[in-house]
Amino acid sequence: MRLFDAIEEANQEGRLGLILYTVPNYPNPAEFRSILEELSRRRAVSVVEMTFAVNGSFSDHANETIRNAHRQAFTHEGDYRKVLAAYRYEKASLCVLYQKTATDHSFGRVVQEMSGRIDGVLLEWNEDEHQSYFDHCARAGVELVQCVGPWMSSAQVEHILGFCQPKALVYLMSAPMTGARLFPQQELERLIALSKKIRPDIKMAAGFGIRTADDVRRLSRVNGLDGVIIGTAFLERMGAGLEAVSTYLDEIEGALAHEPARASL
Repeated sequence: MRLFDAIEEANQEGRLGLILYTVPNYPNPAEFRSILEELSRRRAVSVVEMTFAVNGSFSDHANETIRNAHRQAFTHEGDYRKVLAAYRYEKASLCVLYQKTATDHSFGRVVQEMSGRIDGVLLEWNEDEHQSYFDHCARAGVELVQCVGPWMSSAQVEHILGFCQPKALVYLMSAPMTGARLFPQQELERLIALSKKIRPDIKMAAGFGIRTADDVRRLSRVNGLDGVIIGTAFLERMGAGLEAVSTYLDEIEGALAHEPARASL
């Protein structure tokens, strides 16, 4: 529920919630700590996505920017337990879990160790079986964040949303893949309306294909959308250092205000 509440707070203030993807210890531990402090002090940042760096076995969702960030961070610390111990997140937090970590250490064990430290977990790979993951998360008190996309049937969306806790955050895939062009506004609005008819108690944040303030501004006109998730573009700024991160956030923050629906994406 902490993820929902973080997005709700932004919405009550008239803006989209902002979720940023980070890889702990990228580009190096000292720089990462400085960036994390910057995110903590920024009111416009609602949720910090984190992960445990891996050095291989990536899914197709991970582009070269993401893979390189993981490999570089892995050289500094590849033990997920040490990452959990090293960083406390003042903001609501969401772990993007890669399959290699879940396979090497067991999903149940990893999510149990997140308990009290990380608010939610998102599976980075495509998974048809949801029940066991949902059960592990429920026992640990960690939210399992589900993903939906415009290509899914109504039955598929309903099935997936059945594995969301009350007042859940749902990841809306706003492009076919990382870095691709955003889906048309009407397609996103159709899926949001369908999802919220099935589950009126959810918040929906769009991720994939969001790079610029203009992208965020377009999404601010999508009826029913509650938040945006920026991954690759934010990692690129992280790689350039704190000053680049700060400048980028200044640009993005100005685009988060909800706008009346008008132009199509």
